[in-house]
Amino acid sequence: MKILFLHGLESKPGGSKVKFLESLGHEVINPALPKDSWSDSVKIAKECMLSEPDIVIGSSRGGALAMEISSFTTRLILIAPAWNKYNVPHVVPYGTQILHCLNDDVVSYGDSSKLMTRNDGVRLIEVGESHRMSDQKTLDMLAIALERA
Repeated sequence: MKILFLHGLESKPGGSKVKFLESLGHEVINPALPKDSWSDSVKIAKECMLSEPDIVIGSSRGGALAMEISSFTTRLILIAPAWNKYNVPHVVPYGTQILHCLNDDVVSYGDSSKLMTRNDGVRLIEVGESHRMSDQKTLDMLAIALERA
């Protein structure tokens, strides 16, 4: 499966989630997104969409970017999406899956709960030990979410 993975604000390409996805045999497009420019990050993400990924996975700020560029034809998996911090539309495609830690101290779990209640067909999965979402249970749930997508 071809995956566009949009990393978070304090992350960079080649992180643990990307390595995990690659270990499962997926082709992962993982651009460097400048933390100091939202508009440049949006432009880069949109350019990556030209490669026609099967699914877009966005983590934290990358989740907000995924929502910003969503075409409603590409499936989304959002990991602790920081949509409320970036003032992006709170509309996501039917079938979107959200993975979020209840005890997240960076992005409120309540924001993901709002996305689920405001959009039809959204699945919110409570998983993880922290905002980093890199523990093994979260990675395993990410693999399951990909199978469901």
